[in-house]
Parts: sequence; C-alpha cells; structure tokens
Amino acid sequence: MWVTNLSVFTILAITHPDIKDNQDKWRLVFHDEFSGTALNTKKWEYQKGCSEEFGAGNLQCYVAGTNNIKLKDGIATIEAKIQHYEDKEFTSGRLRQLGDGFLHGLFVVRARLPKGNHLWPALWLLTRKDNCYQEIVIMEAKGDYISRMIFTAHYGLDFRHLAHHGTANNTGIDFSQKFHNFGILWTKEKLVWYIDDIKYYEVDLNPETWDSPTMEPCEQGPFTQKMNFILNLAVGGTFFNKTSFSPEEAKQWKQPKIEIDWLRIFQYDEKW
Repeated sequence: MWVTNLSVFTILAITHPDIKDNQDKWRLVFHDEFSGTALNTKKWEYQKGCSEEFGAGNLQCYVAGTNNIKLKDGIATIEAKIQHYEDKEFTSGRLRQLGDGFLHGLFVVRARLPKGNHLWPALWLLTRKDNCYQEIVIMEAKGDYISRMIFTAHYGLDFRHLAHHGTANNTGIDFSQKFHNFGILWTKEKLVWYIDDIKYYEVDLNPETWDSPTMEPCEQGPFTQKMNFILNLAVGGTFFNKTSFSPEEAKQWKQPKIEIDWLRIFQYDEKW
C-alpha cells in the first residue's frame, strides 16, 4: 500500500512540535512495500552466520536466501525453523539495509510478530561505523511473552563500553494476532518510541543523559551518525532466563515467523 507525505500523521501521533504546523516538510526518503516474490537486493543484504557476533548464546544460524526469508502477497516473512545447520539445530533470517543509512527521521515498520518459546524478534537500527557503537532497538520481544515490548538504545566507543537507556512495557496486546506499526522518532534532541498512534517511551539525547561508569564516549556525541535497519528473528540466547532449548520443545511453536508488511523512513528539513 502506497503513502504520501501526509500519511505520517496516520502512522504516529502528532507529538513532535515541528510536525503539526509543517506537514509539507516531511518527506518519504526510503521505503519497501515488499512486493513481488524476490527480495530487493539493491535495498537489502542477507546477513549469514552462526557465531556470537550475531547474538550472545543464540541457538540459530542465520542463512541467506529463501530458506528462511520469503516474499509473497506484499509480505516479507522471516521464519525460524527446526533445521540442523553447522553446529546449530535451528536456522532463521536476518536482513540489513544497504547504503550509508540515515541520520534522524521517523522510522516505521508495520509487522506481525511471532509467538513461541525462545523466539526473539527485533526491529532495530545500527551504525556501520567502527569508531562508535550506536544502536536503537525500535522493538524487541520474547515470543512467549509477545505483549511485552522492549525499547532500548545503546551508545559508546564499542560494544563493551556502552551506556544504555530502555524500558519494558506490558501492553496487554498480543502482537502475533495482527499487524501493528512500530516506530521511532529520532531528532537531534530525543528518541521517541511509538506503537500505532501511542507514545510509549522517550529518551533525551543530551550527552549528560548518557554519562555512565561503564561507558567510554565516542568522539561524536550520542546518536549523531547515520544508521541502517536490521530485521531479524533469533532463537534463544542470553535474552532468556533458560539458555537451553531443544528442537523437541520448538515443535510447540505457535507462529515461528515475523511478517513485515512495509517499512518507511520519513525525514524533516527546514529547507523544504
């Protein structure tokens, strides 16, 4: 389904002070409607691997191609499978947006989430730069508690020296039942998390807010670099209290897939 610039107001609540009186200054700068039957490899790359690099304690291997990621009827599906691959008993998929990324804007994904023990869906943003780690998790959740949304942001010199802000919200909504709009509004001053038209969490980007004993700062301030989308579905990991999980247990999965209807990025600029 296509949108115009003004559809930003049907996606998220009008809370940012620049939005309400400057509707014509918001512009759609990136989108994917996932039409056709093949992934647009000018927009996305498959990330593949089985190592800790892709998640501490994860039980899956990420596999490239259509084994775990398929497009049909305008929906991109990332599915976790009981499937032996290298040293793991599960496979799944992970996509990363190509290009330099985007700095600031409104990032929205319309998706339906999986349901089942040890399933770990995530929609997030990550910088490609090696000299600073910046990560914004638009949403992540545990498949056995899919109404509990986790919103986080991480910043620091590298992955071992980070400051963190985040929250978990028990929404009471079963996000595996139908599609919802998951969004982040990222400005110079703050990060604001939304689901559908509801604001759930906000973090100030003042450097003092990110001062932490565990964090070594980058030369740049918090969240001042371009970032790219990552869409993935993991199995298990240190995210869960119980780290072991067997293929036999996985046979009880109710819905081992995340379905993505569309993805869009809007940006605002005083020049427009």
